[in-house]
Amino acid sequence: MKVNIGLCLVGVIIGEFLAAREGLGYLIIYSSQVFKMDWLLMSIILLCIMAMGLYALINVVEKRVLKKVLNMAIEDCRLKLQTQAAVSLPT
Repeated sequence: MKVNIGLCLVGVIIGEFLAAREGLGYLIIYSSQVFKMDWLLMSIILLCIMAMGLYALINVVEKRVLKKVLNMAIEDCRLKLQTQAAVSLPT
């Protein structure tokens, strides 16, 4: 999922290449047609920064969710072991 967020941005930009009148895709196409390399590089750098930010955001969310899931699984195993130990004790 982390890698796909960057690919989704690329898909949006490709869509803007074809049909938009504003946005980074339009700016990339326009700047390449009028030879404004500074605008072109700025657009690509902005795209990279957005992709890195979204990757980091997904990474943080993934770590939090995995931590919660693992804690719940560990607690579930503890409860099962406690109930099995309580059932198997001779009286």
